[in-house]
Amino acid sequence: MLCSVHYIWLNGNILNGLLDPEGKCPIFLHDRKERRGGGVYVLTRRELNAFNIPVSDSYSDITLLCVDIAYCNAKCRIIVIYRSTDITQQSDICTKQLVQCLEHLACISYPCFIAGDLDAPTIDWAILVENLENCSDIHLLDFAIDNGFTQMVQETTRHNSILDVVLTNEPNTTFDVFVRLSVLVTIFVLILQSY
Repeated sequence: MLCSVHYIWLNGNILNGLLDPEGKCPIFLHDRKERRGGGVYVLTRRELNAFNIPVSDSYSDITLLCVDIAYCNAKCRIIVIYRSTDITQQSDICTKQLVQCLEHLACISYPCFIAGDLDAPTIDWAILVENLENCSDIHLLDFAIDNGFTQMVQETTRHNSILDVVLTNEPNTTFDVFVRLSVLVTIFVLILQSY
């Protein structure tokens, strides 16, 4: 089992021991630059071989973390993301840059999971359409469709929208996705397949 949680209000002064007081889990952390909140982190079980996948500096404005998990002869990739509501992050240019980054990271031959807050309220993930209130969201929807990703969150996560998502290119490897108190805490129980 792997646990991925994406909303954090941490900074460099908060030690990893507060996230895992018993030191049982490797922690991968990416704080949001120059702003409060919105960082991402991934906790994994120690027996899984987890390692950080570096993200190009050309995507430094994106709050994103990429971790590969290997166990026995199986492998998967976890991408955790936070896309804020500010006008810059919601812009067409930033959304295209995010999609370009995701396309690069998701171009692999084993299961890939993208979890986090895409903050794209104009997308109706159930029927895969986007209304034109925010034209930049269409790039995220096109990415998911063009790359064969399935959205696994079925409940609204804030207000009447699914803003927090779990996208995967291998939906049969996902055991359960659930929402608690209108906040998505993503816990992956994966059937890791050999690739």
